[in-house]
Amino acid sequence: MLLDNISIDNPFGILIDEGRDYLAIGNLSEDIKFGTLTIVDGYRNYFAGENHMVCNREKGMDILGQFGIFLNNQISHNTDFGMELTTSSAGNLIKDNKLVCNIPDNIADNGMDNNLIEI
Repeated sequence: MLLDNISIDNPFGILIDEGRDYLAIGNLSEDIKFGTLTIVDGYRNYFAGENHMVCNREKGMDILGQFGIFLNNQISHNTDFGMELTTSSAGNLIKDNKLVCNIPDNIADNGMDNNLIEI
């Protein structure tokens, strides 16, 4: 579980590249250079809620995993998309996230069977 962490001006914010069934709740990532919140390909069953991904130099969230739940996150003023679901992402639930002023777009869903509700 990653709970209430603050990451400012670091190369990476939250990088999940091993295991599954992680929880990321109430974390702040700001001015991150490479990966703000990244879930690597092939990992499943994640929950990310109430996180703040603000003013980062890359994507706010980069989701390559499957069957995750992303709820009530604030993702704003990031470059290279606010949230990107890559071609390997599938079956994720994206609900009630606040995506504001991300460049080039707030969200890009390139995966399969992802559910985007009230974004």
